[in-house]
Amino acid sequence: MPSDARAETTDTPPAAPAGPPAQPAFALRPSRREAQARLAAANGALWTATLSLMTAFLQVDPCQRHVLAGRIARNLEILSGQDGFDDSCRASLACLAARWRRRAGVSAA
Repeated sequence: MPSDARAETTDTPPAAPAGPPAQPAFALRPSRREAQARLAAANGALWTATLSLMTAFLQVDPCQRHVLAGRIARNLEILSGQDGFDDSCRASLACLAARWRRRAGVSAA
């Protein structure tokens, strides 16, 4: 094989192109609509997790229920402060958080 042919068959990766990246850093920031959609999805996931904790509360040893009740109350407090819910829903979530705090034996913060 001539020396020219060997040079063509090497497994050397091509050099990276010089210059700025294809997308500037500000392009990585989500749009307002996308951010709202992500927040709505996160709120939905937190609500689903909270419902799962409520189910677990009924199945766990009664002496351990205060731990779950505290976590449920915190989740509900977080949800009650989210702008993605209307005022009446946030008020209901705040009332539920207060009930679960009492059940956990925790005073209001």
